[in-house]
Amino acid sequence: MAKMITIESTDTSRGKILVNTENIVSVMPGDDAAAGGNIATKCTIFQNFDNNTNFSGLVLTIAGGTGTQGANAIISAIVANPGGQHAAVKFPDGVTVSNIVAV
Repeated sequence: MAKMITIESTDTSRGKILVNTENIVSVMPGDDAAAGGNIATKCTIFQNFDNNTNFSGLVLTIAGGTGTQGANAIISAIVANPGGQHAAVKFPDGVTVSNIVAV
């Protein structure tokens, strides 16, 4: 059974998303800008769907907090998630995801 997390978003075109944690390779602050830029406002969930070196991912824009806070909240949800259940990502008070982009 897949391990899943849900991430709430204020992005009206996305709302809540469900992410399979079994495909997550890494979660890091920042995005794909030069040298992992935009740490202040973004975090990225890197995924590997084909067991090769071709990665894809989700870039989350964090409002009211930093990309580091967003990444830490996602990592906490992944670690706390028991197999076969889904866990909601709990961001610190005032911190929200305002945009989600698949890359």
